[in-house]
Amino acid sequence: MDNMNMSLPGLIITGASGFVGRHFLRAVEGRFRLFCIARRSQFEAGLSRGENQRWTQVDIGNREELLKVARCVQDHGGADYMLHLAGYYDFNYADHPEYTRTNVEGTRNVLALADEVGIDHFVFSSSLAACRFPDPGVIITEDSAPDADFPYARSKREAESIIERHPAQYRKSVLRLAALFSDWCEYPPVYAFLNTWASDRWNARVLGGKGESAVPYLHIRDLTALLLKVIAMTDALPAYGVYNASPSHTTSHLEIFRAATRFLFGEERRPLHIPSVLARPGVFLRESVLTLFGHPPFERSWMLRYIDRDLRVDAQRTHALLQWKPTPRYDLTRRLLILIENMKHHPEVWTQRNEAAFVHAASRPNLVLYTAMLHQRDAMVTALVHDIRSLQQRDSLTDYDRMNDDTLRAYVSLFYEVLITSIRTRDRSTLRNYARVLAYHRHQQGFDCRQVCTVLTMLKDGVRSRVAADLPENVRVEDIHDYINLSVQLACDEVEEVFEQLQSSGVEPAAAADTVNVFSSNAEMQRLIDELHDVCRDGWEIKGIFEKTGQRSR
Repeated sequence: MDNMNMSLPGLIITGASGFVGRHFLRAVEGRFRLFCIARRSQFEAGLSRGENQRWTQVDIGNREELLKVARCVQDHGGADYMLHLAGYYDFNYADHPEYTRTNVEGTRNVLALADEVGIDHFVFSSSLAACRFPDPGVIITEDSAPDADFPYARSKREAESIIERHPAQYRKSVLRLAALFSDWCEYPPVYAFLNTWASDRWNARVLGGKGESAVPYLHIRDLTALLLKVIAMTDALPAYGVYNASPSHTTSHLEIFRAATRFLFGEERRPLHIPSVLARPGVFLRESVLTLFGHPPFERSWMLRYIDRDLRVDAQRTHALLQWKPTPRYDLTRRLLILIENMKHHPEVWTQRNEAAFVHAASRPNLVLYTAMLHQRDAMVTALVHDIRSLQQRDSLTDYDRMNDDTLRAYVSLFYEVLITSIRTRDRSTLRNYARVLAYHRHQQGFDCRQVCTVLTMLKDGVRSRVAADLPENVRVEDIHDYINLSVQLACDEVEEVFEQLQSSGVEPAAAADTVNVFSSNAEMQRLIDELHDVCRDGWEIKGIFEKTGQRSR
């Protein structure tokens, strides 16, 4: 079962490569069988491949591809719970199509996956930002409607409605999250504030209005504890429930400024308050000019409507029902001490982690290209095998005359699977490892290095030309060059290096030509296939091809 411990409960996580997903996975390793769904690879997300974990790169907006995950889950013991963390958001405030495609239709697709798998509990991450800023004297509770009127809020409201109305045998819990941060910040508004206040720029002490703009904040560790509590209390929770993942207080812009400047400079600095009527033209002008030059500021015109507004929240019902409360020492004004320590003493990591939080790729070209190439796989492999046989007749690739059709097709299939996996994960290490193993294998079989590289180049050209002939939407010619041309060129370089190393070391190739059609004797190749099996959603098909071919060749 691929290192899956069947005694552990199964958990499906969408948005596994996102902020919440990454932190949650690190915290719960070894406690669940994890089925992770994300647009990004583990490599891109900075996560290591752990035991009891299957990682599938898929867009939840693609219903057909998403539902294929059910087979993987069922083949590995099924799942008891699902955390639906995936969602789209940006700070442009524009009505982007992804709000509907990912947040609304994606939620429908994820519910269909939950139905197919047969889970016990569906947990959805909504947002307190979906609620309108209340009038004075009014407080947001678990009963409050998600009635804010901007694109992200509307998409969350519709997703909540879909979940509530969805007919299912499993429990459904909606968690409306406060503004989340970590010890590295990773919350764009606070990151922008701290960078400004720590600088010597003209606006280092400027606060909009009275500085009373306020929202609730929650440390990611407290959210992880809450998610685990919700899962553990599955049997005690109602069929459908809404919970405020938040403290019962908000933290204002002014409170953050005072705490931050005290930790930064040893004493609180006096803020310069700018009335909203004066701030409006300045923010608009700055946004217009910097956007024109391709560097829009964090501060946007739409933010001005929230100056001195307070998103007051009462989460006491959630605290009592779930027997959970935010940890006092993780309160933002207190935890700023740790954030600023990291900001000062680890500036490169600080910047890298926070700048990544601003990037929201609505449609990743590598994933689009991978999906298109996956659908073309059988036809592409057949065409590439034909290309090699045709090249043999023209260019006398005598070494490949020794390889029968089953063997050649198996190797071309493996090459193709490694290539599309490197495209999907944006990690060329598997491809380069494949090239080194292939080079050693071919050297031992007495192949000429030039013929091996000629075939790899031909495979590259064949794949590139066929993909370019029907270029998928959102994939540019430059993407083809990056993901296909450069990847295979690197593979060729690895092949040449291995051949040179073996020859300079005096390693002699095997004399028996029969070994060209035998697979089981090469442990490194088997390890590569096992690695591919673990990384790829469809890797077991390749493993089967090699096992069958090896049996026929013996």
